[in-house]
Amino acid sequence: MAKSIQQLLQEGQQELELLNIENAAIDTALLLVFCLQMNRTEMLIRAEQQVDDDICLVYDNLIKRRGTREPVAYILGEREFWSLPFWVNENVLIPRPETEFLLEKVLQDIEKSGKKVTHCVDLCSGSGVIGIVLALELGCKVTALDLSVEALKVTSANANRHGVENLVKPVCSDLF
Repeated sequence: MAKSIQQLLQEGQQELELLNIENAAIDTALLLVFCLQMNRTEMLIRAEQQVDDDICLVYDNLIKRRGTREPVAYILGEREFWSLPFWVNENVLIPRPETEFLLEKVLQDIEKSGKKVTHCVDLCSGSGVIGIVLALELGCKVTALDLSVEALKVTSANANRHGVENLVKPVCSDLF
């Protein structure tokens, strides 16, 4: 039976709240936006619109996954960082806002120094967000090191996604 966008939001939020999931309202909205393939504003404007049964089923499955405490970023396969979309999966850590703060500080220090950075090393690169942002902001080459081949696949995909595959070189290494 088809339901409205508003009904799906309410039911999803209630289900997650019963399972003591923090930020249930935000998570619910993110998952439904993903299923509907529209932005949040559009979703809210169309709150009374009926949603196809197939989409309801997909959404319900995503809510169940979140109910098991699977991170939303892993469910969606993507996380925004530096105002850019980055692919993530269970092979990499989810980029955090604190890392953006760290990058801001690094870029400020580089600017204050007046020196041109031509090469950086991104240790334990994971999804590659740090190295990719440095390549984008500084135009420098980056050696992205990680022990995990699977993580380096994510780094490579993200470098390609942001057009810096010629600057970011993934290298499988244990740092020694």
